[in-house]
Amino acid sequence: VIGSTKSPSLADIASDTNAHSDNFFAETLFRMLGRDTFGSTLQDSCRVAANNEIRAMGINPDLCLDIYDGSGLSRKNYASASFFVAFLRAMARGRSFRPFYASLPQPGQEKSSLENRFKDAPESLKDRIHMKSGSMNGVRCFSGYIDSPDGDPSRMVVFSVLTNNITKSSYTVYPLIDDIIAAIAAEN
Repeated sequence: VIGSTKSPSLADIASDTNAHSDNFFAETLFRMLGRDTFGSTLQDSCRVAANNEIRAMGINPDLCLDIYDGSGLSRKNYASASFFVAFLRAMARGRSFRPFYASLPQPGQEKSSLENRFKDAPESLKDRIHMKSGSMNGVRCFSGYIDSPDGDPSRMVVFSVLTNNITKSSYTVYPLIDDIIAAIAAEN
């Protein structure tokens, strides 16, 4: 052995990936899933492995998802809001929910992809939201969880807001998306 190093835990890697929207980490996790499942990091192997995992969660990806890459940056990726809601609900029932939930950033969280979200919202609202953002030219997406004001886990809301074909600056759309998410939270 010339040298060795220890990898961070998968929970730490997921936390960094989600908090910073690290596309390289996301793509690497996608490739590792293919390698661990089929011994191959070829894209087709990774896609089949990911779809198998999604099916194991009780979700039929044929109805709502077409995965092309792990980073989500390919225009060949297609996912519906119903997929994200089904996925987040399945995660909430799974044994790895707590570390997954903790990996999702919150609006206003420093050094995260959500640092500038909900700037004028009260902390009591920001503290209830855990969500992941996704974006590319003309696309802005936010999916996640809104805790109930009393913390009752049975009243947690799962949401997904996806926008496509935005022709204006994304900064003109962000306040509208924030208002939609805040309105969903207000109903809970």
